[in-house]
Amino acid sequence: MIYFSADLHLGHSGVLKMSNRPFSNIEEHDEHLIDSINSLVGKRDDLYILGDFAWREPQKYLSQIKCRNRFLIRGNHDQKNIHSYIKNVYDTREVKIPFPEEGPRTKVWLSHYPHAYWPSSHYGALHLYGHLHSMREETLDTAFPRRRAMDVGVDNAYRLLGQYRPFSAEEIYGILSIKENHDPVEWYRENYGAKE
Repeated sequence: MIYFSADLHLGHSGVLKMSNRPFSNIEEHDEHLIDSINSLVGKRDDLYILGDFAWREPQKYLSQIKCRNRFLIRGNHDQKNIHSYIKNVYDTREVKIPFPEEGPRTKVWLSHYPHAYWPSSHYGALHLYGHLHSMREETLDTAFPRRRAMDVGVDNAYRLLGQYRPFSAEEIYGILSIKENHDPVEWYRENYGAKE
């Protein structure tokens, strides 16, 4: 299985107040988040972390996560040398995930930051991001009510699922598949006579 998360901010005591996380100290917070990953993400699973993984000592936390592959999309709080500790580090990345309802593979654009448009967004591609700590989802949904995009950070997981944990690809698909997709290519054809 494939899982996505963001904005863990491990070792970052300031996040407790900034994101109103209900832990008495950063050690309790870090232990809870690592345990929530390991209780859900199996040893044969892949985990994509979309930025702001750890404030310091990322190797200490990475060694505690027990999954097959870990991928990091670099966030604004990730150390510049984090690629020394995790081999799969990217600024942005497009992946293809098999969702049976959509056909063989669905394109998913990964970034730490939310984008208004992303590669293949007019054709139904999904977009996953972090950075916002669940604080701007309503604003973005109001601006783009049909957007197939969401914050996969632990704060949004808490808001939607009641737990600080990663989202499975299936959960994400369940949330986003009901949206039509903002500005589908048909809209351009109808309004501008544009060709693909």
